[in-house]
Order: sequence, then structure tokens, then C-alpha cells
Amino acid sequence: MKDIVAISRIRLLKLEATFNTIVEAFSFLDKNGDGKLKRKEVILTFGDVSPGEKSPSHVTMERYKELDWNKDGKVNFKEFLFALTKWVGFDSDDNKES
Repeated sequence: MKDIVAISRIRLLKLEATFNTIVEAFSFLDKNGDGKLKRKEVILTFGDVSPGEKSPSHVTMERYKELDWNKDGKVNFKEFLFALTKWVGFDSDDNKES
């Protein structure tokens, strides 16, 4: 039983760290802090991150369309989270403890 509790705590800490990283990424992209990502914010951010290696605009636009699930021109945190989940996917091997 102690092993199960210890493993659960480790998994919870990993989940918390992952969620915090996702929140930080969303906040980084949300330049004006209104809780919604607009196309311009995302495009400008990708240009700022790597000015010497700008992402082709068509690729950035495709990613933005994938983020905007309800197609209203704004991406809220829920849409952002769902898109990341789709992009990353879940691999059952990742859930096994070493």
C-alpha cells in the first residue's frame, strides 16, 4: 500500500509540473494577458522566439487553426490544452514506472 501511495504522489507531482508548464506556455503566448490567444499574438511570438529562424507563416497558421477548435478567431486555455493533448498524444508506455 505504501508503494501505491508513493507512486501516486510521484505521478501527481509530474502531472502538476506538466500542467504548470502548459500554463506558462499559454501565458507566454498571451501577450496582452486577456486569457485568449489571438492569431497576431501567436505569429508575433513565434517570430520573437527565433528571429533568425522564423517559422514559415503557413505552418504557424496551420498550428493556429488547430488550436482554435471552435473557429471563433480566439484560443482560450481549454482549446490550447485540448490541442496540445492531440499533438502530444498519450502513449501507454509513458505511463509505466521504470
